[in-house]
Amino acid sequence: MSAVIALAAPASAAEPVVPEDFFLRDGQTVVFLGDDLTHAGQYIEYLDAYLFTRFPDAHFHLLNRGVPGETVSTSAVSNSVDVGANPADQGPPHLAARFERTIGALNPQVIVACYGMSDGRFRSPDANLVQKYQAGVRRLIDRVRKETDARLVLLTPPPYDNRSRRGQPRPAGEPTLLHPDDDFDLTLTMFSDWLLSAPLRNSLRRLAPAAAKPDGDDDGADAAPAAAGDLVIDLHTPLKDHLTALRKSDAAARLSADGTHVEATGQGLIAQEILAAWNAPTRVAAVKIDAAKLTAVKLEAQATAPVASPDVTRIMPFDPSLGGVKFTWRTKLPMPLDPTWDKRSVALSRVNDLLNDFTLRVVGLPPGRYDLIADGRRVGAATDEQLLEGIDMTRLTEFPPVRDSTLLLPLVVRRQLLLRQLWIKNDPHPALAAERELLKNVAVTPQQIDELEKQIRQLCQPRIVRIRVVPNGGAPQVTGAPTTGQPQNDPPPPKKSSKKKALATSVDPDWQRDASPDMGLVGHRANQTSRRNAGSAAMLTGPTLIYEVYVSDRSSSWPDDRKQEIRRRVDDAMGFIVRNGLKYQQRVEIGREFGRPVKLDEEISKDPQADSAWTDRVIKLASGVEPAKLIEQLRKDRSVTNVLLMLHINKPGRSYNISFYRGVPADLASERLVLFTHFNRRQQTPAATYAHEVLHGFGAGDLYFPFDQSDDRYLRAKRQFPNDVMFRIDDKIDRLEIDEWTAYRVGWLPTLKPALKFLEDPR
Repeated sequence: MSAVIALAAPASAAEPVVPEDFFLRDGQTVVFLGDDLTHAGQYIEYLDAYLFTRFPDAHFHLLNRGVPGETVSTSAVSNSVDVGANPADQGPPHLAARFERTIGALNPQVIVACYGMSDGRFRSPDANLVQKYQAGVRRLIDRVRKETDARLVLLTPPPYDNRSRRGQPRPAGEPTLLHPDDDFDLTLTMFSDWLLSAPLRNSLRRLAPAAAKPDGDDDGADAAPAAAGDLVIDLHTPLKDHLTALRKSDAAARLSADGTHVEATGQGLIAQEILAAWNAPTRVAAVKIDAAKLTAVKLEAQATAPVASPDVTRIMPFDPSLGGVKFTWRTKLPMPLDPTWDKRSVALSRVNDLLNDFTLRVVGLPPGRYDLIADGRRVGAATDEQLLEGIDMTRLTEFPPVRDSTLLLPLVVRRQLLLRQLWIKNDPHPALAAERELLKNVAVTPQQIDELEKQIRQLCQPRIVRIRVVPNGGAPQVTGAPTTGQPQNDPPPPKKSSKKKALATSVDPDWQRDASPDMGLVGHRANQTSRRNAGSAAMLTGPTLIYEVYVSDRSSSWPDDRKQEIRRRVDDAMGFIVRNGLKYQQRVEIGREFGRPVKLDEEISKDPQADSAWTDRVIKLASGVEPAKLIEQLRKDRSVTNVLLMLHINKPGRSYNISFYRGVPADLASERLVLFTHFNRRQQTPAATYAHEVLHGFGAGDLYFPFDQSDDRYLRAKRQFPNDVMFRIDDKIDRLEIDEWTAYRVGWLPTLKPALKFLEDPR
C-alpha cells in the first residue's frame, strides 16, 4: 500500500534570511572602489549572483564605483606632478578627489577597496612608492571612520604575471601598463604584505578590549568573527598560488592576457576569496532520503541529532516490487558558474565544494542502477552505492534548479552593466569622459534596472521539484517535459506525432538558397528562416552551447579590452534572448565555451559568397578537429542538444550566418555565425545584432527582407511586428522584443496563428 509518510520532527522556526555570522546584513549597500580590476567588475557580478541565489529574500545593493587607473596614494608617483583633491590636476586619477562626492551620496554600510596595481606605477620596488601607498591607505581608513558609518574591506592587489608576456623583453624607457618592469610583482607583494601585517590589521579593528584573544596575543588574526569589524582579504597570494598549481600541468596557463588585467577565471577566483572571507554559507541544499523508512533528514544536522528536512515532503515508495522512491524537494538555485571560466581552474578551486554544496543522498535502496527523474525528465543515473555516498546535483545540468541557474548570470551581468552606465552618465569624473561620450545616446533608466531585478528575483525563488529515483528501465519518462516549479502528476509517455514527421520530411531536396544578404555556403541549401533545420542547432530549446572563437587576419587583431567589450555585448544579447524566452514559458539554456584564438595569414573576406569554406579551417584550428567531430564531442562531453559556432572578427563588415537545410552532408551540417565588430569604421555592431544572428542560427528569419521578397509580406510584417529583433536592429536592445513569428521559428511556440500564416515559407 502506498501512503504519504509525515515527517517526524515538528516544524521549526523559520531560518533567518541571512545567517548571523555572514559579513553582510539584509538591506545593506556595498560600494566597490578601485582601479581597472574593479571597473571591469566581473567579480562584483559573481558576488551579486551568489547573493541572489543563496539569499533570494534578502536585498543587497552592490554598486561598482571603480575608476580605470585610479590610485589611493596621497600623491602621484612622479616627483614632478603632485595630485591633490582637484580632479583637474595632472597625473593618475586619485580617490581623494572624489571620495566625498562618491561615498557621501550613497551612504554605504560596507566599502570594499582594491588598490595597488596603478599605485605601483608598474615599477620595480621603490621605497618612495611604498610610503605613498601606505599613506594613501591610512588616509582612506581615516576618512571611512570619520566620514561614514561603513565597515571597510581592503583587498590586496592581484599579482602581476610576468610570464604572460611570453618572454618578450620590455622596451627601453619608463615602464607602462603594457610593459611593466619584470619584477613589478615584487612591488605588489610589498603592498600586500603590509596590508596583511599585524599593525595594519589591528588598526582596522573596531573591537572593545574584551574581544581580544584570551591569551593576550592580539596579533589581529582571527580575533573576532568576520561580521564583527573591518577586514583585509588577501587576493595576491591565492591567485599566485593558483596559477602556480595550474602550471604544473600546463606551462602556458594564465589568468591574464597581459599580466595585469585579470580575466573572467581570475575574477571568479577573486569572488570566491571574498565570499570565503565573508563566511559565506557553503550549502545550497543537502538532504538524505531513507527509501526504506521513507524519511528525510538534513545532512548538516548529522553531526548531532538527526533533524527532519521540512523541504522534503510526500516521500513514497516508487514501486514495492521494484524498489525506488519518489518525493518532492523544495530547494534554492545554486550559484551560477560562468561558462567562460577555465574548467581546470574550476576543478582546482573546488568552487562547488566550497560555495555550491548541493547534495542528494538516498539510502535503503536494493542493489542496482537507478535513473533520477525530475519533473518528468531524466536528469541522470547512478548506482545504489553512488546514491548512498551522495550525488553532487550541480553536475546534473538538466536538474531544474541547476538548469534555471544558468539563466541567471546574463541577467545579473546586464543589471550590473546598467547600474554602472547610469552612474557613468551622471558622474563628471575626467577619467570616465570617453565612456560618458559613448553612452550619451544610450537611454538607461532606474525602471530598466528595477524590471531586471524583478526578473532575477522571480527566477531565484526556491523550486519545488518532483523527484523519482527509479530502477533503471523500470518506469517511463518524458524527456523535455516543462518545468513549472510545482509538483505535477506523472506525465503520460510521449505520443508520436505523424504531423511532425511529415513536416520534417516534406522539404524539397532541391530547395534553393535564401536570397537575403545573410546567405549560406555557395552550392549548399541554406536555412535561416525555417524550423526544418536539421543541423547542429535545430531549435532554441533544450541545453545549448555556443562555441566562440576570436579570429584575426592580416588587417586585424584582438586587444584584450576589445574581447571584454564583445563579451559584454554577447552577454547582453543572451540576456535579451533569455528574458524573451520567459514570455513564452521557455527557460532558455545557453552555455558558452571558447576555442583557441586563431590567426590567419590571409585577409578574411567580408563577402559570405566569396569563400565560405574559410570557416571550416578556422574551426579546425580552434578545436583541433573538423566541425562535425567538434559538434559530436561537444554534445557528448557537455551534454547539450544544440551547438552553434560563433566566429568573432575585429574589423568592419556585415555579420552573417551559415546554416543548412536537411539533406546537406553530415560533415557540413553545423550552424555558424560570422560576426564583425563594426558595421563601418564609425558604427559599432550593437548587442541587438548578436541576438539577431544567434536567432538566425536556430531557424529565425529576417522580416525586413522576406524569404520571397514580397512587398506585401514586408508591409504586413512591419505593421504586425515593428519591434521584433528580426525586423529591425536598434542600438538600445531593450527597445526590441521577440514576437510570435520569431518565437515560432525558433521552436518556442508549437503552432502559428492563422492570421500569421502569410509569413510561412512558400512551397
